[in-house]
Amino acid sequence: MQNPGYDWAAEARKHLLEPAVQADRRQRSKLKVELRYGRLFALLNLDPEKRRQLEDLLIKYDLAKMVDAFPSTSAETKEEATQRLASLQQTRLDEAQEIAATLGDDAAKGYSDYESSYPYRDSIESIADLMRANGAQVDEGTQESILSAYARVTSEVSSAASQDATNDQLAQMSADQLAALRAGQKERFDEQLASAMSQVLAPDQFQAFMAAELTVELGKE
Repeated sequence: MQNPGYDWAAEARKHLLEPAVQADRRQRSKLKVELRYGRLFALLNLDPEKRRQLEDLLIKYDLAKMVDAFPSTSAETKEEATQRLASLQQTRLDEAQEIAATLGDDAAKGYSDYESSYPYRDSIESIADLMRANGAQVDEGTQESILSAYARVTSEVSSAASQDATNDQLAQMSADQLAALRAGQKERFDEQLASAMSQVLAPDQFQAFMAAELTVELGKE
């Protein structure tokens, strides 16, 4: 039977801050950074010292964000949760500023673009592979341009969609109304995506992209 006075969150946070646990988490963070950012390091073409500095920063802030995200007590109040999330947001801002100071503006923008596009990297890799299989010429630079445009359009459409209806309005909509809203948002995304891709791809690449993107999208349904 659990001790009524036992605070699992406090004990877990205490455990997380122990030196041995921190050392283990650092090794895990190092592996995570290598797996997630290996392609970024190649794209930025950093010299060994800059790469080491960036790796150290990413590991340091990965550990810091992990601690900030964890409640200090299982009885955390709403105000305490707000303060903790504010601390986490400040840690993210500090990370961005320190990375910018270390890398310089151009490389820091490359890092920022990589981060914002990372969730879509696997999908774009699949689309690019299909494009190549269908005879389109897609080199690494073109694939990165596709990824950057896709991430930008997704962000813009998502931001616009948040203005379509409030949470209360969404909760009051019927299934048909929600489906119509979603269809409109999807149409908006498709139009903006086509426009963005037509600006970064040659006509034959554009046709190959639209066909491959549809194939990947249908495969998710």
